[in-house]
Amino acid sequence: MHPSQQAQVERAKQDLLNAGVDISGPCGAWRIVNLAAWRLAHAGDGAGLLAKLDGNHCEGYAVDIIAYPDGVIYDVLIASGELNLPAWQEAGVVDPGRWRPAVFQDYDEAAPDSPPQPAPDPPPPSSVDARIAALEARLAAIDRWIAQAPRG
Repeated sequence: MHPSQQAQVERAKQDLLNAGVDISGPCGAWRIVNLAAWRLAHAGDGAGLLAKLDGNHCEGYAVDIIAYPDGVIYDVLIASGELNLPAWQEAGVVDPGRWRPAVFQDYDEAAPDSPPQPAPDPPPPSSVDARIAALEARLAAIDRWIAQAPRG
């Protein structure tokens, strides 16, 4: 277990509750995960989200997983969408192409039920050129995210 990462999940849940943000259902669970991932990434951890288009998801993202660019994933909520109990359990390795940067949302300004932006579809990994283009696009997205990240 990684206490500092799990503490970020706990803090994200509490901060959203304090702000009056709805954390029920799949998209509520995602809001917790997204905020924790965004904070971890902002601290240099490399955390992000997992693209997921079927099963339990919110707008194309897994609702209880924090992912890393190398494909390692962590299950960070127990009973997601219901109890939303913070956790930090390694859950294996997936295709690194499913990693997505966390989506910044200003919860002080956002309506409690504002949906996240959908995850873009990854390009098919049919050739080396497609994989390189996908990596370049992800790096460009990370660069844009870093440029927009609050300093402090």
